[in-house]
Amino acid sequence: MPMTTPAQLAPKLNVKNVLVPADFSLLSESAVKLARAIARQHGSTIHLANVIEPFGRAAVPPSKVHNADIKSAITEFGFLESRYLDGVKHERVLLNGDVNISLLHAIKERNIDLVVMATHGAEGCERLLEGAITEELFRQAVCPVLVIGPNAKQDKDDFERFASFRNLLYPMEIRPSSISAIPYVTALLDSCAARVALLHVAHPDIQSGYERQRIRERLTAEMIGLFPNRAKEAISDVIVEFGPIADTIIEFSIARKADAIVLGVRSGGAFTRTATHIPWSVAHQIISQALCPVLTIRGNHEGSAR
Repeated sequence: MPMTTPAQLAPKLNVKNVLVPADFSLLSESAVKLARAIARQHGSTIHLANVIEPFGRAAVPPSKVHNADIKSAITEFGFLESRYLDGVKHERVLLNGDVNISLLHAIKERNIDLVVMATHGAEGCERLLEGAITEELFRQAVCPVLVIGPNAKQDKDDFERFASFRNLLYPMEIRPSSISAIPYVTALLDSCAARVALLHVAHPDIQSGYERQRIRERLTAEMIGLFPNRAKEAISDVIVEFGPIADTIIEFSIARKADAIVLGVRSGGAFTRTATHIPWSVAHQIISQALCPVLTIRGNHEGSAR
């Protein structure tokens, strides 16, 4: 019996329910604006979520703190709705507890198809101390997570372009966690009349011109071969480049004016929270530098270190 490739299992693109975690900061407004553009183009319902964490304050009864947090959240919900969500179908989601656990429950209970969230892209010591809530979520969520980083463009026309998913850059490794994104790329090609450039970044220490050409030919054939025939026509280019992974991906995304970078990412497994404190995660570096959103799709625990 022939083996079924991931692309043959491609789901129909469905963004009926979009979850937008908001901490009511200026940064999270970027996620709301991107989600609004997606809702308008794809007919989605936005689930605007805020999580109240159970941190007490000295000399203040916990119930009083909780009630004050709820009141504040309701006020902030109203601000976001009046400023960004007028005429867009949406629901308020007020959660309590650990941020990521609460959001993962909401994804399951509300049949969320896509999470849209913003990240400040903390680096170095700040990341070691605080970790990355966004990365913890996209390494655990069962649905794709679209992340908009601190350097992403912010004009209205940019959000509309990002939401179209028409021009994609898909950095690939021939590993389970990376190729887990193929079904979603294929769905975007089918549903959004999208075009995709495939990019593999190989180690720069390979200096032999003959060896580089051999690697290019082999990887080009392997990458194209993972897609069904109907999707191959929408592959605009296949690139095998030698250099630092994150920097090379960013350079190509800018040169090609990508609407989104698609990443198949490794699950954190039992050590997700610990892993997200590591400052040199390639996925984190890409999100922090990208001028467009990054669509992450969680793969298996085995595979890529990305």
